[in-house]
Amino acid sequence: MPAILDGAAADVDVVSGAGSWSSPDLQGLRDATAEGERAVTQRAWPALGSANMHFHRELGALAGSRRLDETMEQVLAEMRLVFSVMADPHAFHAPYLAENQKLLRLLEDERYEEARAALAHYLDIAEAQLLRAMDSLAG
Repeated sequence: MPAILDGAAADVDVVSGAGSWSSPDLQGLRDATAEGERAVTQRAWPALGSANMHFHRELGALAGSRRLDETMEQVLAEMRLVFSVMADPHAFHAPYLAENQKLLRLLEDERYEEARAALAHYLDIAEAQLLRAMDSLAG
């Protein structure tokens, strides 16, 4: 699992356990996805980044763990700091809306193992992108 996104690894754990749920409440994920779609329509790229963070907060919340919620809030706060200095928030955030839509569809279709694998791949890509962005800021 990506080292820079260790807290986000909890998302993968949540999705891995999703098959044991009787009926997960996915409304928060739907709302965050719709928020991202509105941001794209409005060309509001920082809002798209916020919507992505809301998606991950809601994904973690599916576990029903206050401790996990607190961990996710800390990770997301750190990500907001990185995002606040991004030179091109559109290029950075745009690919994640489609990935969030894909994850939501997989969860709605109860294809939990595929969702887990897709999320793990998503986080690997996100880690690489974040490291590149941080390198460019430092350089």
